Amino acid sequence: MDYRQRQNLEKALAVREEYRKGKSLRQTAREFGISHNWVWGAVRRQNQSVIHAFRQLTDMLDDRAKAELNDKY
Repeated sequence: MDYRQRQNLEKALAVREEYRKGKSLRQTAREFGISHNWVWGAVRRQNQSVIHAFRQLTDMLDDRAKAELNDKY
């Protein structure tokens, strides 16, 4: 993730936090100078990349565990 992407994601997450506190998403996004639709998209993309990374990690750990079991038996 480059500097610009990280900065944009930080903005989106800040807007999402304000939204969770009860502020309007449109109003909060306007304060940050971005579109509310863009916020949802950025957060959704980030969540998908985190889920993808988690799946890769669990697959890797599963493969390692299978290899260890095969070595033992």
